[in-house]
Amino acid sequence: MILFQLLEVQHGKLGVYVNLHERAIRWLIKESQEIFKKEPSLVELEGPIKVTGDFHGQYYDMLRLFELSGGGPPKNKFLLIGDFVDRGKQSIESICLLIAYKIKYPTMIHLLRGNHECN
Repeated sequence: MILFQLLEVQHGKLGVYVNLHERAIRWLIKESQEIFKKEPSLVELEGPIKVTGDFHGQYYDMLRLFELSGGGPPKNKFLLIGDFVDRGKQSIESICLLIAYKIKYPTMIHLLRGNHECN
């Protein structure tokens, strides 16, 4: 449901905010914590895999990148190298989408922390 809500704006007007309820965001955080805790600090991944990052809260750029690469998980495997939030106006949507993908497809998306994901 949350993943659908985050993706339904994909082909609409640019800049539309996704109105996620606070409970949904809290659920994403709680569910993803266990997944991240179980992952090793060194992940060994097999290709093919798409490597990208530095979205900086540019939610529609991130959606477009998934589209241009043939689709987000589970169609393609991704290694995202951080800086998911910060400058853009839609940092919440950006990180929530990545976490929702991680919950639904934990082996198809790997998130590395960038300097903007620290304290």
